Amino acid sequence: MIRIIWWAMQAVTAALVVAGCRGDDECEETDHADIGGTWNVTRTVTADSCDPESVGEEETGLATVTQNDADLEIDLWGSIDLNGEICGDHFSAGGTSTDDIFGCVLTQTVTIAGAVDGDRISGQSSWSYRTNQDPICLGVDTCSGGYSFTAERQ
Repeated sequence: MIRIIWWAMQAVTAALVVAGCRGDDECEETDHADIGGTWNVTRTVTADSCDPESVGEEETGLATVTQNDADLEIDLWGSIDLNGEICGDHFSAGGTSTDDIFGCVLTQTVTIAGAVDGDRISGQSSWSYRTNQDPICLGVDTCSGGYSFTAERQ
């Protein structure tokens, strides 16, 4: 059951972070890279407190980015929506989702940050989740981890 919960969480995560653009409160750039569209994403697990053996594993999936000037909406893996901004050629986004898997309620927070180079993106993502501690969760309370990722525009 832990493996089912872990895989469910992996499906919910992806890899894109809440913070301002490069840590600034406001973007002073007026020319933003265009990252709107669908992206093929490859992510590599860099840390996972609930499944340390997964470090180094790769997964692929899709991210869809809707861009309105500097504002971004990112749909990762069709399972979590992130909001953020792009400043010049750097972006950050983040979001929270809640899922009920057979009574084990998982609340997950995902953050990502990356840099754009034409039709390629590279960056880092972090995630954490907590459960409602229902017995169906099999003792899993909280986990956290991270990914490095690259993406190519379709």
